[in-house]
Amino acid sequence: TFGGLALGIGMIVDAAIVVLENTYRHLEMGKDGMTAAIDGAEEVWSAILASTLTHIAVFVPMLFLTGVSSIMFGQLAAVVSFSLAMSLFVAVTIVPVLCSRVLRLAPPAEERRGPFGALFRLSERALTGLDNLYARVLHTSLHHRPTVFAVGLAMFVGAILLLPRVGFELQPTTDEGEVTVDAELAVGTRIELTEAVLIRLEETIRQTTPEAVMLITQAGGGGGGGGFGNQQTNRGSITVRLTPKDERTRNSDRVAMDLRRQLSGLPGVIVRTRASGGQQMMMRGGGGNSDGSRLSVEIRGHDLDDSKLLAQDLKAILDTTPGIADSRLGRDEGRPELAVNVDRDKAAVLGMTVTGVANTIRTNVAGTQAAMFREAGNEYPIVVRLREGDREEIASVGDVLLSTPSGRVLPAKNVMAVNRDTGPTQIDRKNQERIFRVNAEVEVTLSEAVANVQKRLPELTIPKDFEVGFGQEVEDQARSFRELQLVLILAIILVYTVMASQYESLRDPFIIMFSIPLAAIGVVGSLLLTRTPFSM
Repeated sequence: TFGGLALGIGMIVDAAIVVLENTYRHLEMGKDGMTAAIDGAEEVWSAILASTLTHIAVFVPMLFLTGVSSIMFGQLAAVVSFSLAMSLFVAVTIVPVLCSRVLRLAPPAEERRGPFGALFRLSERALTGLDNLYARVLHTSLHHRPTVFAVGLAMFVGAILLLPRVGFELQPTTDEGEVTVDAELAVGTRIELTEAVLIRLEETIRQTTPEAVMLITQAGGGGGGGGFGNQQTNRGSITVRLTPKDERTRNSDRVAMDLRRQLSGLPGVIVRTRASGGQQMMMRGGGGNSDGSRLSVEIRGHDLDDSKLLAQDLKAILDTTPGIADSRLGRDEGRPELAVNVDRDKAAVLGMTVTGVANTIRTNVAGTQAAMFREAGNEYPIVVRLREGDREEIASVGDVLLSTPSGRVLPAKNVMAVNRDTGPTQIDRKNQERIFRVNAEVEVTLSEAVANVQKRLPELTIPKDFEVGFGQEVEDQARSFRELQLVLILAIILVYTVMASQYESLRDPFIIMFSIPLAAIGVVGSLLLTRTPFSM
């Protein structure tokens, strides 16, 4: 909303300036204030109507954008369109009334005295010199029309050829003065070991990053795809807050890249770094992933084992692709566990049920709350289970004693088997199709990173009934750019339609429409000079 107001302020006063200037010209012709205001407004109202409507015609199609584009441009388009419509109303009604009442001819320049008079004469000389210069340039251009057309066409073609060198982004990353360091250990690692690793990383960050002013560390966190309360003790993160941007020589992206190299040598630990900036809006728009990665390659297929093998091959390719860093599988490995398989036939012969066996095993190993102990207003749960020495070995599970309905007592290993296994991982779906994501960070523009990956994809052997494509920010970028291209085409058609109806000609608006391709020269030139990627 504020962006729309800031953008529209200049255009809001354009129409009023034209009416005011033309009314003043009529006053210089010797007309009275009322006549000058009427004649001045009548002469230019159709021109300012066409100018305002062409501006509105550009912004109105933006109201129909969806997704992230709608979040970024929807309110801007509404504010600019409404403010321009009101400025047109004011320019053709209130401004002429005020001109007829307030506007008066200024005294000649030679009669002006004081500092304002000197400033007026100085500005008049400067503006007169500018008018004379423009007149000479205009006469020269009109006498060399083929040259002017050739130079304009050459500049436009050059801009189109230089455009691929700019690079494309969905949303420009910003330096928010914050870097996130993620550490991942082997699945099943105890929280105490994870904490020790994070402490070592903290010490290294303090030694190698003088820009760091605060470290916020969290050991044990929710993993990708884990539900609420599914804390993963093998993971942790460190949020590094940096000094203000004007007090450091490295931006947050450079700090993240340097930390990625300095923290990568810790045995048994996978360290990933990323700079915060430009991600929140994308994630709110539905394009972000839970781990905040910018590049995501999606493997679409039903068989989980084949998709995992394909994902590992893809990760190996990403690890050796220029501009790609911190590639990782989007699906976590299973957590180590003990699988208890009850022999239903034996249990039935002994009169026991699977549920009864499971409850007995859980009570002895995990524990069951039997009662509450109350003392001095405090309550303490009473948990019944075996001593730690009787349940720390795998064989101890099979030695748990079970009671049959007939009163017999026998070891649990007679009716069940205990095996090492891994817990199930999440299954991600997109459009009712199973997907396996391989996520990564980019160290170049998003378009360049995607191009580098696409060159390497033919090296991947893709099984039958599997597809590999880009998702996340790349997918959002493609969708948003398609919508914005459609908006651009629709805006050009609407602008031409407005001018054709105003000029009552299908040919004359083409003279003005030639300014559209020439404006692309300035856009590409500014992007190349500032080395800024073209973003949404």
